[in-house]
Amino acid sequence: VDMSVETTVALSRHPRICGLKDATGDNTRAAPMRAVCGDDFRLYSGEDAAAREYVLQGGDGVISVTANVAPAAVAAVMASGRAGDAAAALAADGPLMALHRDLFCEANPIPVKWALHKMGRMGEGIRSPLSPLGVAFQPRVAGALQQAGCIASEEGASAAAGSVGWPSRDLLLQGHLFDQGLINQALDIIEKQNGDFEILAFSVQPNDQNSEFNFRRSDAVDARCHT
Repeated sequence: VDMSVETTVALSRHPRICGLKDATGDNTRAAPMRAVCGDDFRLYSGEDAAAREYVLQGGDGVISVTANVAPAAVAAVMASGRAGDAAAALAADGPLMALHRDLFCEANPIPVKWALHKMGRMGEGIRSPLSPLGVAFQPRVAGALQQAGCIASEEGASAAAGSVGWPSRDLLLQGHLFDQGLINQALDIIEKQNGDFEILAFSVQPNDQNSEFNFRRSDAVDARCHT
């Protein structure tokens, strides 16, 4: 459930609410919320791929999935972002981009557990109701781990495992993408063509701004398609 900036500001004044996990991917909200809520109210991104820019815009950090696999690297991105060093943050975040995407190739935390086993950090087992990472996804996650420097490249293995190194094209999708399910249809088309995609950013109008029945929000998605 998304909340407007106004609702978030009001809740920030509650004595038992001290922070926000913002998983909307809309980094344009960090700066205005910081300006109104003040420095004591914590603002955390809930999207690894968008966290660098979120912190550069005034956020405090990220509630991260990637940090389970590459904690020092994610911490370096956040430290550079908090210092306002956009170039250093980008340099630290670049090798992690495939991990940000491919650790969600199956339901979290299945890929994370497989990645940690691949790195020698945990055993092979996984508890029900989770199941082991599908064989088809394993080279994709391994390639992301190699790109991030978490494991060495295997002899004879391609450095471009998964969609790493594939030709890509950035697309901007606009309309009633979420309320009418159009975003799912668009991304399904990409996958059926044996392509891949990553969501770079998206902006969704909050759902507490209009009480009209059957109100549809306008939204936009910036996606990178790999073919």
